Amino acid sequence: MQRNQLEYFVAVADHGGFTSAAHAIHVSQSALSQAIKALEAEVGGVLFYRTTRGARLTAAGQALLGPARQVLRGFDAASAAVLNVEDLTTGWLDIVSMPMLAADPVATLIGRFHAKWPGVTHRVSDPGAADIIDLVSTGVHEIGVTLDPGVDTGLHSWTSGVEPLRLVTSAQSGLTDGAVVTPDKLAELGLVVNSGSRRLLTRQLRDIGVEPRFHSEVAQREALLPLVLAGVGAAIMAPGTAAAARGYGALVCTLDPPIERQVSVLWRPEQLTPSAQAFVGLLRTFDTDRAAGTG
Repeated sequence: MQRNQLEYFVAVADHGGFTSAAHAIHVSQSALSQAIKALEAEVGGVLFYRTTRGARLTAAGQALLGPARQVLRGFDAASAAVLNVEDLTTGWLDIVSMPMLAADPVATLIGRFHAKWPGVTHRVSDPGAADIIDLVSTGVHEIGVTLDPGVDTGLHSWTSGVEPLRLVTSAQSGLTDGAVVTPDKLAELGLVVNSGSRRLLTRQLRDIGVEPRFHSEVAQREALLPLVLAGVGAAIMAPGTAAAARGYGALVCTLDPPIERQVSVLWRPEQLTPSAQAFVGLLRTFDTDRAAGTG
């Protein structure tokens, strides 16, 4: 079983067809097809249902996909270990993150990482409808960032301290910067929300006795602050994001009682690439530095 066979197999699975996979990894379709046939002969089973619309994994293919990803990850880890034993002059940091966490804390963590190892390239992926725990467990991604699952995932993890979320609004709300907002006042405000976090936010608001009124729901998180500044409604944001919003003229208020979050970073117990090892090492000082205002 050769490395290129596994790479081609994973590419076809990820792209849903031989033609698109061949184009994505810059090989001829005939070479890719031959490699897959050789792999099928070696494992003793058909790996794909081939149709006019593409290719779907068979049961055998589904069973092979997770181990194949882990083997390829091992190849990458071995290559990276040789290339960057100590100084990480090159490398690749692979993270999958909930969209609501990409700006804070993921961007902050990557900023700290980049300051120490600027030669390493970073990729932050959106999990879509997939579960981040599964994506990390099966080796699709090396590092996962999600809200604390509160259960044993079987993965290694780091969990942040508890953070109170902030209410971000504009002068049209009648509030002042730094005001303390109670549930009664919050219930009067119209809110703007990202589609991906609406369900979670609704549950959190109801936990403090607020039935939310959403004036606007958007798929793009980047649209939240412009909507707030335009007076459409208020938004509930993470502390770092709220602080950045204040720089654009938004007002930042405290919720009483608070709505809180804890963030978990997950990785598999198996050997990590040097880049991922370095990233995990930074987590140990992240909460301390942020509390001191240095992170």
